[in-house]
Amino acid sequence: MVIGNVEGLFEARGIGKPVIHDLTLEGIPKDERALFWTSYVPTYHRTLGTTTTQDLWRRFQDVAVRSIPRVSDGQPSYALDMGCGDGRITEALLAGTKAHIVAVDGTRAFLDRAQERLSEHRDVRSRVALCQMDLTQDPWQLPGDSFSMATANFVIQYLSRGEQEYVINRAAQALNIGGELLLSTFTGVPFKKVVPFIMMGDAVRALRHPSRFKGIADTIRNIPVTKRFDQFAEAGLGHNSTLDELDMMHTKAGLTFEVVDEFKVWPKGTYGVITRGKKF
Repeated sequence: MVIGNVEGLFEARGIGKPVIHDLTLEGIPKDERALFWTSYVPTYHRTLGTTTTQDLWRRFQDVAVRSIPRVSDGQPSYALDMGCGDGRITEALLAGTKAHIVAVDGTRAFLDRAQERLSEHRDVRSRVALCQMDLTQDPWQLPGDSFSMATANFVIQYLSRGEQEYVINRAAQALNIGGELLLSTFTGVPFKKVVPFIMMGDAVRALRHPSRFKGIADTIRNIPVTKRFDQFAEAGLGHNSTLDELDMMHTKAGLTFEVVDEFKVWPKGTYGVITRGKKF
């Protein structure tokens, strides 16, 4: 299913749950990455419950919401939320701007959660379109030159180096001239040292006190939070790009590149960064 006109994704009425559009190309096999994310969904909200993670998400939300008036210049604007997860960034844009948002994720379980999260907003159906789509697969099913802004909040580090370049290039094609790509990711140390550490706190608490974390302990045993991370070959391809690599990928895609925010996170030597690329 290829969307020729972005307006066609939105409903006329704003009341009720947003519709989930399946833009997955036929014939694409369900690989280990899908298994990784589906198994991670039940504990995702616990990872986001940490003070550090909430701060990272809040920083990105603030930058995204402040950017919409600048890139739209008073005109109707469309934002593309790539790897939307359970809809937190989408919700921030819905509440804090007048933009229409196309929220894309490859995992149906995440989109189901986003659908529930967003359903309380009065005009959600007329302003939000949820789409299941693998961002790393060619061709993209979204129209080009349609979006004022594209966001990917702590998404690209789960992709290989080549997939990151592909997604940044495709996002640039989806932007109109003057549109902006906002990314947040980790840099400084290899990816495989960061993700298990971030998940580790909840894993330790749940495994030490399974009665207090009903159902979570069993789920955590099935997701790659410690040594089991290496069992997921696809997820293990994740890559923390350096700032030089990100700069090069943006330049090749026809985007400027600047670091908007940078902050220390654990483990030692790791930095979270928020970057902006403008299409010229």
